[in-house]
Amino acid sequence: MKGDFYDPKALIREAYNIEAITRSECRSIFLDWALSLPLEQNSNTSIQTLLKKYKNNFPENYFCIFLIMFECLCLNSAPMAD
Repeated sequence: MKGDFYDPKALIREAYNIEAITRSECRSIFLDWALSLPLEQNSNTSIQTLLKKYKNNFPENYFCIFLIMFECLCLNSAPMAD
């Protein structure tokens, strides 16, 4: 395993190392990350853990991957419409 339990392929970690990363690139990386998680792993828990891990470690120009993870967490937490 290249990363850790919450980021097995170290995609999120590496996203923070890309200078001038675009929102589109962040979305692509996030999708790849989400698809790489084992089915039995709770993605919301993983997102929350990664948000806590990285929230204070990087300057604002790396904020888009953080925002995309947060958006996904919010979407997954929203009640389903009938």
